Amino acid sequence: MTIIYYLLFILLMLVMIVGLYEASKIFWAPDFDLKKIKLNYEILGSGSQKVLLLHGMAGTLDYWNRGDLERDKTHSYFTVDLLGFGKSPKPKSSYNYYEHISAIEKIVIKEKLNDGSTLVLGHSMGALLALALVSKNPKWYKGLTLISIPLFSNRDEIIEFHRNGSLFDKLSVGEYGIYFCMLHPIYFTEIFRPKELPRDVFQNASKHTWFSFDRSFKNIILNSGNDEFANKLKDKKILFIHGDRDTSAPYSKALKFSQSFDNSSLLTIKDGDHQIYLTNHEQIWKAFSNYFDVS
Repeated sequence: MTIIYYLLFILLMLVMIVGLYEASKIFWAPDFDLKKIKLNYEILGSGSQKVLLLHGMAGTLDYWNRGDLERDKTHSYFTVDLLGFGKSPKPKSSYNYYEHISAIEKIVIKEKLNDGSTLVLGHSMGALLALALVSKNPKWYKGLTLISIPLFSNRDEIIEFHRNGSLFDKLSVGEYGIYFCMLHPIYFTEIFRPKELPRDVFQNASKHTWFSFDRSFKNIILNSGNDEFANKLKDKKILFIHGDRDTSAPYSKALKFSQSFDNSSLLTIKDGDHQIYLTNHEQIWKAFSNYFDVS
């Protein structure tokens, strides 16, 4: 019993140290200042068709680096680390739509992605941000692709949807998810990596703070404003891509939402989960090219 108590004491101390360390990051972080914010981004490919790529919650720009995007001579892919994730700044911030979108638009303007020919593609939370980005200035962009878009009205709804999900999902979206997130340096270690998740994606998933995760979850995923966005994009060409076995974002809601637009299409990935881009990227890029008539 003495050994067990000793091990429990060590575990408790580890949790406390990690929690205090993560809290200190926020204490010392600067406040959000749009003038000083410079998101990290990279450009893959050398083609004329510009594509802006926005990753999902706890992702980074490396999420998109599957296949041969770097060698693509028909597209130029602008991959972005969203505010609070990857190598981008992680300020004390609300991480709401205004702050996320304003930070992304600095890249859009700098790289002249606002000329009406750019295609925007987002995954999960990145799909919500892509939707908001294009709805703000529809004439800036040619079209929109939304992969695994999460559509929830409130926390109770998302908790109910994840009732039969993994323990990780339940803890992440629950009422005390913020405390679970503070301990992410512990559980984002190799021993906890799901077999189906590539090592680089899993390791990059820890490149955020509990603050950027929690605030983005509350102010983006639980505050989508989808009806408002849909009204502004009735005629915009939109491709929805969703797995019919997505346990993180309801397929039924994506199906219904896709029917809100006059010029949209839904590609259903049979037996696909939330990470369909990782498993079906070739199929997704083919559908993307065909739908928007680019090759």
